[in-house]
Amino acid sequence: MGLAGAARHARRPVPRRVPAGGCRLSDSLASSLRSRLRLDGADPDLAGRLRSLRQQIERIADQVALIPGSRRSSAASAHAELDRRLTDVTDRAARGADVGGLLAPLESRAATIERDLIVAASARAHAKADHAQATREVAELTARGQAVRSLAHRAVASVTPSPRLGVPDVTALGDVPTEPAELSAYRERLGRVERALSMAHAEYAAALDRLEDLTERAHRVRAALAVAGSEDAMSTVADQTAAVLEDRPTDLTRLEALVQAQESYAKTMGVRP
Repeated sequence: MGLAGAARHARRPVPRRVPAGGCRLSDSLASSLRSRLRLDGADPDLAGRLRSLRQQIERIADQVALIPGSRRSSAASAHAELDRRLTDVTDRAARGADVGGLLAPLESRAATIERDLIVAASARAHAKADHAQATREVAELTARGQAVRSLAHRAVASVTPSPRLGVPDVTALGDVPTEPAELSAYRERLGRVERALSMAHAEYAAALDRLEDLTERAHRVRAALAVAGSEDAMSTVADQTAAVLEDRPTDLTRLEALVQAQESYAKTMGVRP
């Protein structure tokens, strides 16, 4: 070894061995410090985890308070259980006990309960909106039902044959429920009422439209024949048509046959109504 190597070797620090007693003393001092800070030896952030748990359980309490009283007992019991377990874990940690095995399951349980409460709160919010929407639909269908019943009475009094469709009364469904499952079924029944009202309206309106159409055609063909000087040949049919139009309810089948007869005659005479 040259002089330079010897010099470097001389400057290199010689490692010192720490006595075993010194390690135990260091461990003891660290343990004492952790106990004074109320920290678990395996988890230096125990205090933070306990604090987070306390905040989470307070949030759960706020969520429980939002649940209607009639359905709150189960959630309130779950909150009370969490609060009791957290108090026990906190007390144990304050006495210096190792609570690592108790803390993780408690955190998992709290997270599950808070998640379920948030989902339930969201479902209640949707149910509230659905309830309001269903209430509006009931009001609209009630008004529509009255209008369709009025239309049906007019059609039955005006024409024969007339539709014989029932007009549903939405109030027969009862009050709008608040339970989500019942509300969902109720809204399905509202949908069936809406479709039945639409079908009834279409049928009764079509019957009245047919009467109006035949009436206009009868007037046009009679006027066209009069202008062409061919009215006398169809005067009997025209008079019968007028008599049918005056009858209530009007026989649509007979009226259509009379109108078609006049239109066919007009066509053979080269008259266009």
